[in-house]
Amino acid sequence: MNSINPDGEQFSYVGRFRISPFVLCYGCSRPVRNEHSYCFIGDDSPTYRFYCKLCMNLFS
Repeated sequence: MNSINPDGEQFSYVGRFRISPFVLCYGCSRPVRNEHSYCFIGDDSPTYRFYCKLCMNLFS
Protein backbone atom coordinates (compact mmCIF):
# COMPACT_ATOMS: atom_id res chain seq x y z
CA MET A 1 0.00 0.00 0.00
CA ASN A 2 2.27 2.78 -1.24
CA SER A 3 -0.27 5.10 -2.82
CA ILE A 4 -3.97 5.76 -3.14
CA ASN A 5 -5.49 7.51 -6.13
CA PRO A 6 -8.76 9.32 -5.34
CA ASP A 7 -10.00 11.75 -8.02
CA GLY A 8 -6.97 11.15 -10.24
CA GLU A 9 -4.47 12.60 -7.75
CA GLN A 10 -1.48 10.61 -6.54
CA PHE A 11 -1.08 10.20 -2.77
CA SER A 12 1.70 8.41 -0.88
CA TYR A 13 1.22 6.50 2.36
CA VAL A 14 2.84 8.21 5.36
CA GLY A 15 1.81 5.92 8.23
CA ARG A 16 -0.73 5.29 10.96
CA PHE A 17 -1.40 8.06 13.46
CA ARG A 18 -3.60 8.61 16.48
CA ILE A 19 -4.80 12.22 16.55
CA SER A 20 -6.51 13.71 19.59
CA PRO A 21 -9.36 14.36 20.02
CA PHE A 22 -10.37 13.04 16.56
CA VAL A 23 -9.95 13.41 12.80
CA LEU A 24 -12.60 13.02 10.10
CA CYS A 25 -12.15 10.19 7.62
CA TYR A 26 -11.78 11.50 4.06
CA GLY A 27 -13.60 8.46 2.65
CA CYS A 28 -16.74 8.27 4.80
CA SER A 29 -16.56 11.51 6.88
CA ARG A 30 -17.02 9.70 10.19
CA PRO A 31 -14.89 10.81 13.16
CA VAL A 32 -11.96 8.51 13.92
CA ARG A 33 -11.49 8.40 17.71
CA ASN A 34 -9.45 6.10 19.95
CA GLU A 35 -7.99 4.24 16.97
CA HIS A 36 -5.27 4.82 14.42
CA SER A 37 -6.05 6.63 11.19
CA TYR A 38 -4.15 5.98 7.97
CA CYS A 39 -2.42 9.09 6.65
CA PHE A 40 -1.63 9.90 3.02
CA ILE A 41 0.10 13.00 1.61
CA GLY A 42 -0.35 14.40 -1.88
CA ASP A 43 2.65 14.11 -4.19
CA ASP A 44 1.83 17.35 -6.05
CA SER A 45 0.58 19.37 -3.08
CA PRO A 46 1.09 19.23 0.70
CA THR A 47 -2.43 17.90 1.29
CA TYR A 48 -2.98 15.30 4.01
CA ARG A 49 -5.87 12.84 3.91
CA PHE A 50 -6.82 10.57 6.77
CA TYR A 51 -8.79 7.33 6.39
CA CYS A 52 -10.44 5.04 8.94
CA LYS A 53 -9.79 1.30 9.16
CA LEU A 54 -13.11 0.45 7.46
CA CYS A 55 -12.31 2.58 4.40
CA MET A 56 -8.79 1.15 4.21
CA ASN A 57 -10.26 -2.38 4.19
CA LEU A 58 -12.50 -1.34 1.30
CA PHE A 59 -9.54 0.11 -0.66
CA SER A 60 -7.32 -2.94 -0.25
